[in-house]
Amino acid sequence: MIIYGWNTIKLASLKPSTIGFDVEMDADTIIERRQKYFHLFWIPFFPIGQVWVIKKNGSSDFYEPSSKMNKHLNALDLKYNTPWYTFTLLLAAIVTIATYFSFVGINSYYNNKFRELELAEKENKRVEKEIELLSAVSNGKPDTYFILNDSNSATTSCLKVISSDATTLTCLISQIDRCTDYNYCALEAFATNENFYNEPFDSVVVTKADLIHSYKNGDEKILMHYLPMRLTGFLRIDHPVFIFNGVNYKNGKYKGTFKNIGAAITQIKFKQDNKSENNLLLDTASIKKNLKTGEKFVLIGTYTGSKPILSGNLFFLNQNNEADTCILFVDGLNENLTRKSNSPDSF
Repeated sequence: MIIYGWNTIKLASLKPSTIGFDVEMDADTIIERRQKYFHLFWIPFFPIGQVWVIKKNGSSDFYEPSSKMNKHLNALDLKYNTPWYTFTLLLAAIVTIATYFSFVGINSYYNNKFRELELAEKENKRVEKEIELLSAVSNGKPDTYFILNDSNSATTSCLKVISSDATTLTCLISQIDRCTDYNYCALEAFATNENFYNEPFDSVVVTKADLIHSYKNGDEKILMHYLPMRLTGFLRIDHPVFIFNGVNYKNGKYKGTFKNIGAAITQIKFKQDNKSENNLLLDTASIKKNLKTGEKFVLIGTYTGSKPILSGNLFFLNQNNEADTCILFVDGLNENLTRKSNSPDSF
């Protein structure tokens, strides 16, 4: 329900004798000038004129002057300013609207600034990755993987660098089909001695200039019997990447198998964590000291209780001859062997 109407506010209270009437009227009569205003829910909205009223002493009732008296009063040279608060609701509405549009403007400004910063950050990352990619092509280090796509990105292939000179790269090439993680698939594709078609890998020689040109310009180059492809990304790997290959434990005997699809490693050593829940004792003498790409890594041991439990660290030298570590976790059928340091930079 909307409550509205009009009301008045006193502007001045005058004795009749001071404005030309008989002094006898002063005893029981007061003449007031009042501001009339429209209200909404009793809040003044806007003024609608000023009026004269007569009030008897001791009474709260107002009376309208006679036409003759009203004519006399209106002829007086008396002017009263309209109180600002009779515009309360209107002013509140104006302030609210102004505040709203100010907020919208400020919000829009900062949103635009945020989008500009976001786009600038994306562009910086793109430039950084482009520099890394072009540097990887120029350096041509072994075990660098280059991702290639056709124009529709429907077919993906991978080049694995074997060797390089000042202008060319000698690579193995393999097609990657139906894959969501090309970093993983690039490693998996070369983890055996055969390609996707169970044939020996093709070896190709590509020029660094052609790869860089295909990346910058989107041009495609035919590699062997593959579709026309262009360079879209790379992965440089210098450490092992283990995938779980199966586990078997029964009557206190344990055998777990992992496969290294990453880089070859040397001088492997294992150290068990000092945890009370560990009940699996590995045969450290049977652990391989060196591990090649695509080679299986088998762990053998004995355990007590219903299932083997073990955590520890696998220490080794990576392909750059740097000390590195993987964390081993065994809990029954749950097996995990992951690198302790950060993942390789890739895109």
